[in-house]
Parts: sequence; structure tokens; C-alpha cells
Amino acid sequence: MTVKFNNSLTQAQYDALGSKDAGTLYFTTDTKRIYKGTIIYSSNSDVLDVTYNSTTKLLTITYLNGTTSQLDLATELAAKLDKKPDGVNNLFDGNNKLSSAYLPDSIAGQLSYCGTYNASTGALANDLREPALRAWKKGDYLINLAAGNKLPDNSTHSGIAVGDWALFDGTGWDIIPNTDAVASVNSKTGTVVLDKSDVGLGNVDNVKQASKAEFDAHNGDDEAHVTQSERLAWNAKTNVVVESGLSSTDTTKALSAAQGKVLNDRLMDVENAITWG
Repeated sequence: MTVKFNNSLTQAQYDALGSKDAGTLYFTTDTKRIYKGTIIYSSNSDVLDVTYNSTTKLLTITYLNGTTSQLDLATELAAKLDKKPDGVNNLFDGNNKLSSAYLPDSIAGQLSYCGTYNASTGALANDLREPALRAWKKGDYLINLAAGNKLPDNSTHSGIAVGDWALFDGTGWDIIPNTDAVASVNSKTGTVVLDKSDVGLGNVDNVKQASKAEFDAHNGDDEAHVTQSERLAWNAKTNVVVESGLSSTDTTKALSAAQGKVLNDRLMDVENAITWG
């Protein structure tokens, strides 16, 4: 097989050829490229060899035309790590991994609010998925607006209340009860009115008790109560003189039983001596 050479063409002249002979090697004088027919073999900018120095962290690239260039990988990597697409978080973390700040919540299984729906029909009321109409992901949830038994995929689930969450678990929907309604109070439903028997006070009289101020006033009344010291003093008396008459002039002593009898007898005598008209 005979190979022909053509080394007098510029790149533009080669490109303008109406047909290119498959048995001819074309050398472009300006771009230094080599073609066999229409197939390019090499150019001066084609890479011949690549070496990496682990000490200097330099990547050396050798080209067909004999020139070389070096790339400082440490500097390049640092520049990549320092990039902050959102202006706050680095694109990569300290372990050279993509920062979680740029991962969607659904990848980690976290909850993602996606709008509202109607459990009576299963229809979406307000679809907030981004981008619009994307596939449901694990952690997506909708808040129900009407009582019913329909999930967002039109499958059934009994007793879905207003405010409940429909949660997508990656394969299907489930309901998380989240309503604020009270189911019952002491087994009563509807409009509930409680009485004392409902809270275990059926045997308690509804009588007003003394306030603490009233109790303290009563407890501190020295005239209404005998103190412990007074009780002990009376109990300690052993030499008590009982007078048979009322001749005593001591106004601080209480009447004895005998004196009380004398007084009572005299009062009876006076009453009997009165003539009632």
C-alpha cells in the first residue's frame, strides 16, 4: 500500500477540501495537525504523557510538540473547596465531600412540606413541589384540609382528620395524626360539661371553706383558745380552796361547784319570793 503525503496545506485549506483521500497523510502547516484522510491522528496540542509528583503535588503534562505544563493540584483543590455557591457554605466539607447544605432534604429522609390536599377526594389542593410535578420523594408530606379516607394516590385510609399529615415513605403514603381535636373527655364526646363526679369529687360537699386569712385569724385568737402553758398551769394546781358561800372578794377566781350551787339556790329563793300579778 502506498501512502502519500501532503504537507503544504493550512488548516483552512484542509477543511475546504471537497474530498480527502483515505490513503494520504495531510500535515497542516499552521495548526501542526496530522490527518489520515478525514481521521485526525495528532496535533501539537495532543497530550503525550502525564506524570504526578506526590511530594510537590504537581501534575506535569507533556505534549507532542515537546512542550510541557504543570498543574498544582493542592492549589486547585483548595480553590474548589473554598467555593461558596450560596455565599455562605463551602461546596465541599473538610473531608473533601459535597457539603450537605447542597443536598436536598429528601436524600437524608428529612421532612419536606409539599402543600395541601383533600382527603375526601384525594386531590391536591396546593402543590408546592420544586421543580413542579417532580416525582414524590421520601420525606415529602401534605397537610389534609378535609376529613375523609383518601390518600394522595387515591388509595384508602380510614379516619383521616383535618390537619393530619399524609407522609410519603419512599414507596407509598401513610397518615400521621396531627389534629388538635379532643377525641373525648372522661368518655364523653360532643359538647362536654363536667361535674364533680367526673373528676372523682362526688362525695365532696360544695361548702365554702375558710380562707387562709380567716384560718390564721382564728388560729391566733388567744381569748378563744387555752394555750398549752395555761392548760399545764391549771392541771398543776393541787391546793384549791372551795368556799361554801359567796363571801370571797377575789374577782379573778372562777366559781367552784359548791359556790355555784349556793348562788343557784339563792336565785331560786328570790324567784319564789316574787309575787306575779
